[in-house]
Amino acid sequence: MLSELLLRVLARFQREEGQDLIEYALITAVISVGIITGLVLLGLSGAFQGWVDDITTAIG
Repeated sequence: MLSELLLRVLARFQREEGQDLIEYALITAVISVGIITGLVLLGLSGAFQGWVDDITTAIG
C-alpha cells in the first residue's frame, strides 16, 4: 500500500506535462530582469519608476 503510493508520487514528478510552462516563465523572468537592469544602467530608471508609479496608482 505505501509502496504503491510512493510509486504514484514518483511517477507524478517524472512527467513533463508542465515543464514547458515553467521554462517559458523562467525565460520571461530572465528577460524582464535584463530589461530592468538595462534601464537602470542607461540611467532611465526615473522613467521606469514613473511607469511603475502609474501602474501602482491604476491598481490602487
